[in-house]
Amino acid sequence: MISFPSDKIMWKVASAGFGLICGVAIIALMNQLNYLFYPVPEGRPEVLAVSYFANPLLLAGKLISIAAGCFFAGAISRLLHQGIEMVYAIAIAVVLMMLGLADLFTAEYPVWYWFVSLLVYVPASIAGFIFIERFHFKQTEET
Repeated sequence: MISFPSDKIMWKVASAGFGLICGVAIIALMNQLNYLFYPVPEGRPEVLAVSYFANPLLLAGKLISIAAGCFFAGAISRLLHQGIEMVYAIAIAVVLMMLGLADLFTAEYPVWYWFVSLLVYVPASIAGFIFIERFHFKQTEET
């Protein structure tokens, strides 16, 4: 007989999934805004690589979008379910990191950007998780 997960586990997974969806949406929206401010010429991959190397503000904007998306993904998942553990925030960050690897393989980025971008995901998600845990639930207990 098939045993289904409990309602508690299903709500944890649902809140993590919604946080993940929101994180992907925030990263995509902020990347589009970043490309509006710092346009990249369309064309061959070598032209794209030169524009990434020549414009560090574009890469900084991409790092900010990754950090913001992961922060809000961890925060939203914690905000939606009070009993969710930090493991879920780390899992969200790992999934977002795997999606980010797809972006890293599509164009030639500087080596420093590879390292920095891969180091942003997990701490930003944990920071969002802890932010909600400390500030939101602390205020709820006081009232």
